[in-house]
Amino acid sequence: MGKRGTFIATLAAALLTSAALALALPSPTPTPSGAQNGVYQVNYYSNAGSTTDPDGTVRIVNPSGSSLCALIYVTDEDQELRECCGCNVTDRGTRILSVDTDLTSNPANGVSTVNGSVAIVSSSATNCDASLAKTSGNLAAYETHPQNDGTLTEDEFTPSPLSRPELNGLQTACAAIELVGSGKGICSCGTGG
Repeated sequence: MGKRGTFIATLAAALLTSAALALALPSPTPTPSGAQNGVYQVNYYSNAGSTTDPDGTVRIVNPSGSSLCALIYVTDEDQELRECCGCNVTDRGTRILSVDTDLTSNPANGVSTVNGSVAIVSSSATNCDASLAKTSGNLAAYETHPQNDGTLTEDEFTPSPLSRPELNGLQTACAAIELVGSGKGICSCGTGG
């Protein structure tokens, strides 16, 4: 098997392991001791890459009193991790990301996705690698959603429990993307900070 075949086999195995882990977790999962409400948040995206609908926007706000890192995990509607990244957010700062440009334009498998979810894990500013997350602090996040009539609605990300196995699954899948993706699967951090 050549380098490309080994790359594809390794990535597929890592993603399948991550997906199997996610499916095996009970819902809702328990929150690790010391975790806070804004440590793990989720929202959906829709109509990504549409030429007729407006782009969705994710805004991440840091009200914590110290710099933090937003570890971002973008999945498709089948919960396959497509992109991941870590973005610094300064104290009282706001980071703005485009769903089309920053979060869904560089999928790990090279296949564009239209619908899915965005998960944000709050981490210390000293650890801004989405494959090595240590939860810390509280970020607030909001997302606009294009509607069929061309308007945008906005809602807050939903805080959600995060178990250690689920966090490990996200980190493992992101590490596989970083290792074998040759730059594919890494989202970008938009503007602000």
